[in-house]
Amino acid sequence: MTYLEQHRDEIFKKYSDEELSKDVDNYVSGKGRMTKFINHFFEECIFNCKDNRLKLTPMEAFQRDDILDKVRSLFKNSPKLYTGSEIENIKKHFSLGWIGSRKVANFCPRNARTIYQRYFNDLNGLNILDTSCGFGSRMLATILNGANYYGFDPNKELYGCLKKSHQWLVDHKKVPEDRVCDIHCCGSEEHVPELDGKMDLSFTSPPYFNVESYSDDNGASTRNLDNYGGWLCEFVAPTLVNTFKYLKVGGIAMINIKNLTRGQKKPLYDDFMRGFQAIPGFEYVETFSMKHQHKRTLKEDMTYVGFEEPVMVYKKVNDEEPDIEKVKAALTSGIDTSKPARKSTRKYAPGQSENKEVKTESRKKQPFQLIMDDISGIDPRTLGKLMVELKKKDIGVEVVHGDEWLYKNPDVVYKLCKGLDVKLNKFKNLDGSIVEKYMGRNKLVRLQPGEKATFEQIPPLLFG
Repeated sequence: MTYLEQHRDEIFKKYSDEELSKDVDNYVSGKGRMTKFINHFFEECIFNCKDNRLKLTPMEAFQRDDILDKVRSLFKNSPKLYTGSEIENIKKHFSLGWIGSRKVANFCPRNARTIYQRYFNDLNGLNILDTSCGFGSRMLATILNGANYYGFDPNKELYGCLKKSHQWLVDHKKVPEDRVCDIHCCGSEEHVPELDGKMDLSFTSPPYFNVESYSDDNGASTRNLDNYGGWLCEFVAPTLVNTFKYLKVGGIAMINIKNLTRGQKKPLYDDFMRGFQAIPGFEYVETFSMKHQHKRTLKEDMTYVGFEEPVMVYKKVNDEEPDIEKVKAALTSGIDTSKPARKSTRKYAPGQSENKEVKTESRKKQPFQLIMDDISGIDPRTLGKLMVELKKKDIGVEVVHGDEWLYKNPDVVYKLCKGLDVKLNKFKNLDGSIVEKYMGRNKLVRLQPGEKATFEQIPPLLFG
């Protein structure tokens, strides 16, 4: 019997109607974030989704004793970080994503309400569109604040969770029966004509290309996870055109998206902006920053700070029919749509960084690695300090399946190590054969299980 089978009821705790009701009331009064309510209805679905930078979903990792043993070994080294029960600590670890798995991101209902109210102080009776429903946060922020909700999501498991949570709110008289909650179990690339000209506001946080996997459906987003050009043409372009059609003249469209500046480096913000600009009936309004408390950065003292993400805003100023082929052409300018993007140049929208070009390039990976046989042999505080130092050098770092650190900005690392003899073929996986231990800055460092890495060893190795 796996750990998940033994402790499922504790891992995915269910709350009483009284507790859920109190959680909803706290949010409506402006105090709460509806954490219990969202976990009650959506946590299992969230744990079935995968951050593609790691190999497993949290649900799969909970069934792997080898992963859980490595996670447990960190608890004693970081008592200030892991302060709860074993299950609470494991779940907290999966929210950080160091070993084995990482929980996908979720939006905060309080953030959604604040964003809605930036343009509409009174939400009562408004029709609000969400082209990527996610795990219910924007739906809850809409219907609990007096507006009607129209959403799209192809994930069948998630669709069931959304309907079930809405029905609970109706049954317990938290929202009236006549308040619309119309969810379409399909991708936003599919056009629903009866919604045309009906929406006052559209706000969503779409998938960040292939950073996370939410389901195995055959929608335009999921089937193009290895093809950025195809994803832009088949998912982003029709989604933007449909959003325009659904809005009333004078309606507001807002999207929370940012450029991916680490790893594969995709200019998502820039490309969405170009797509909006290719629709003549849209007029650029602004881009503002949104605090995202569900995404936090680890500091050297093992505390966390939130960071901000952009939200772009456009207004529908007329009913001029958009040309989807022009939108596709704008999105994919310079990109081979049959393959992942190789090289492109993007400009920010008016009012952001005029005349500033952002060049992005997908190079053949040549990462500089620190190889570790057993991550449990490393003090987490040391790892935290190392992350801080690497961030100062604009180098992203990630633990992959417990035994490797991969720097996710290979082009930055390549420049840093230019002229050095960086080779990755002088070792075999975990058996220790054909492996030498080097301390030179141009070599790999090999650490055996249980061997400690000191913070003083690492900066000279990487930075000279």
